[in-house]
Amino acid sequence: MGELKLFNLNEIKNKFNLVSLVETGTGDATSLKQALDITKDNKFLNYYSIEIYKPLYEKCLIDLIPYNNFNIELINKNSINGLEEIFKKHSINNNILFWLDAHFPEADFGGPKQYSSVEDKTLRIPLEEELKIIKKYRTNNKDYLIIDDLRIYEDNDYEAGNWKDRKLYGGNGIQFIYDLFNETHEIVKLMNHQGYIILIPKE
Repeated sequence: MGELKLFNLNEIKNKFNLVSLVETGTGDATSLKQALDITKDNKFLNYYSIEIYKPLYEKCLIDLIPYNNFNIELINKNSINGLEEIFKKHSINNNILFWLDAHFPEADFGGPKQYSSVEDKTLRIPLEEELKIIKKYRTNNKDYLIIDDLRIYEDNDYEAGNWKDRKLYGGNGIQFIYDLFNETHEIVKLMNHQGYIILIPKE
C-alpha cells in the first residue's frame, strides 16, 4: 500500500487541470483520506474509489462519514468492472487523477485469502487490464496517473526492497505501460516505498 501524501496533489491538480479523482483498491481508505485531507481547500469535483472486498467496502462507508461534505462514491466491484461502471455511468469530460492500487484482493487488511490463492491474474494483478480500460474510454483527455507497487512488476532499487515472490505471483515487467502510454505520457519511476510509476501527460 502506497501513500498519496507523498505527492503534492494540489499542485498536480492545478497544473494539469484535474477535476476528478479515481482510485482502484480503496483498502482501508488510508490513501483516499489523505487525498481528502490534502485537497480539502481545493476539492476535486468527484472522488470515486473501487474496492472488491465487501467487508472493507462496508467499513469504509462508515469510516468516511466524517467526509460527507465531499462528493465521494464508493464502488464494491473488482477494479476492471468498477472502472467500466464509472465511465459508463458518468460523463467525465475533464481530466482525471488516477490512483491505481488494486491487487491481491482479500490478501491484505486481514482478508481470508493469500497471494497464492488468487489464481485469476486479472484480479491478482489487474493493472494491465485497468490501463486498457482507461485507454479505451479516455482517448481525448490528459489524465495524470499514479500507480503504486512497481515492485510487483519488476525488480529495482526500491526503498522497501524487492519483492521475493514477484516471479511467483507478480508481473514480468511493465512493457505494457509503454505500449499503451508512451505516445501520450511521460513515464517516470520512483523508488520510494515499494515503487511508483507516474504517467504525466505530454504537452
